[in-house]
Amino acid sequence: LELNDRLIQREPNNPYFQELKGQMLVDFSRVEEALPYYRQAVKLKPDAPLIRTAYAHALIENGNRNNNSSQWNEAIEQLSIALRTEKKSPRIYRLMATAFGRLGDETKARLNLAEEAVLLRRMEDARRFAEYVTSNTSANSREYLRASDIINYVEENKKEG
Repeated sequence: LELNDRLIQREPNNPYFQELKGQMLVDFSRVEEALPYYRQAVKLKPDAPLIRTAYAHALIENGNRNNNSSQWNEAIEQLSIALRTEKKSPRIYRLMATAFGRLGDETKARLNLAEEAVLLRRMEDARRFAEYVTSNTSANSREYLRASDIINYVEENKKEG
């Protein structure tokens, strides 16, 4: 940590040194202390989805410790931005599912678990999660339509596989 602090002193605008400090603090179970470093890293490098994802993970962990819904909401916001360029990241979908689950939104949690399952080629899990979503949302909702797409994708892969 001391070496990283010296690096940050030399290059305070280096997002990777900020992110590294955040990661180290999380690894040492000092999650709340890590948040400002991740926040600064995202500010310095807003087009880095992996930094946003790490920041979101820290927000979720800290929210879990403090039962803090604002941190879960901020994590969802960060992950949504990261998904714009990292559409095939199972980790992002898993973290989204975790944040939505903590907020009590079981439908969105399961939709994200379905997305993750497709990417991991766990098609029966994807179908099960997607079927939950279609059974618990209105037919015109974005969640229903996406879950229907997942179910259709699973069916097509079953025919081809």
